[in-house]
Amino acid sequence: MRIRWLTLALLALVAATALSASAGARGGPSPVTISKTKGGPLIDHAQVKHKAKTFWATVENATDHQLSITWDDRSAQRPHGDFNVRWFRGRHEVTHEMNHGGLEFNLGVGKQKTFRANVKPLVGNPGELCLAVGAFAEPDHVDRVGIVYINSTSICG
Repeated sequence: MRIRWLTLALLALVAATALSASAGARGGPSPVTISKTKGGPLIDHAQVKHKAKTFWATVENATDHQLSITWDDRSAQRPHGDFNVRWFRGRHEVTHEMNHGGLEFNLGVGKQKTFRANVKPLVGNPGELCLAVGAFAEPDHVDRVGIVYINSTSICG
């Protein structure tokens, strides 16, 4: 009787350990980061008043398996009345894809992808903008968002 109880306890411990290890491995991509320079430090706010500014958004696969990412523009107040926001993958403009269902791509283990957003003011004294990009990862069903407060400290909520 004592051996049977010990065996059951040991099996439960092994199962719990395996489950927690697999849950950690399936955590999706790391948080989306946005910076003022490619590979630069994370920012959370910026001023865009008189000339266009470029921002770099990066997603990295921190799991032990390949991810299928849907990358999309989630900026507040779309269309942006005071701003023109254009997205690029390398030199190729992907704004249309970002605003209509998202851009889909695979992301290998330990790999990252960086996209460029060009935010241009359309008026002399532009208002606020929440520049936001989302990364939805399959098969993990994990959603990550990177945001930058433009000309604001509260517009993104």
